[in-house]
Amino acid sequence: MQTDISIQHENINDIIVFIFSWELDETNADLVFSDIHKKINVWKKLKVIFDFADLKYLNSKAIWYVADTYGILQDRSWKFVICAMNESVAMVADIVGLQSIVPIFQTRQEALDSF
Repeated sequence: MQTDISIQHENINDIIVFIFSWELDETNADLVFSDIHKKINVWKKLKVIFDFADLKYLNSKAIWYVADTYGILQDRSWKFVICAMNESVAMVADIVGLQSIVPIFQTRQEALDSF
């Protein structure tokens, strides 16, 4: 059974913001990131933000995909950041050292300003 996840997106000039809601885990990560990578390739946005404000949970597989997305975009000289993690998601990200790979900002505005 697939865990509920909702991914919305907003285009702001040359930035695409993916807004995650609910939970991101092994049951939905493959499909979610396949779709995200397709959209990034089609839209060719040079700057990408993952907004995790409404994300309640992510596991190690989801973190691997986030890090992989960062690597793919870095190889293209594109920019990628994460913003607005709640306390439980931030704790998981901190434990695995995600912030040493991907820039993480407290708010979406800080993430937008980072570009």
